[in-house]
Amino acid sequence: MNQRDPSQMTPEEIIQEIRNIRGSMDAFCSRVFELSRALYTKARREASDDSRGSLVLYANTWTRFSGAVSTGLQRTASADRVLKNAREDRERREQMAAERERREADRMARLEKREKQAQSVLPPSDGLEDLIELYGKEVVNATR
Repeated sequence: MNQRDPSQMTPEEIIQEIRNIRGSMDAFCSRVFELSRALYTKARREASDDSRGSLVLYANTWTRFSGAVSTGLQRTASADRVLKNAREDRERREQMAAERERREADRMARLEKREKQAQSVLPPSDGLEDLIELYGKEVVNATR
């Protein structure tokens, strides 16, 4: 078992150690249950009358204890799902933020392109210079 100071550990290291301890506890709990059931059976069948009661009581106590710990360990398994969901939510938010940034960069690029195109267009005129440039001075003066 790791005896490092938890304040010096990263959250991932702490979570991993908790998982390791939980696995060990589950194995030990199963073993205690198995032993206590065997003791109960032996006490009921083979023990003398004066030691039978205390052995049965001892076996029942450890059977109940191991059952309670096992139930608690099963209930804490949902905490892993909470961590998994939180990690998935964080990844989804990061992807959405990256997508927003990409869309914003695309929008800014389009705006800059429009501004450059608007600057390259000739300034507005009353139209007469454009007609003279297009058809010539003689044609424009002749139509007036």
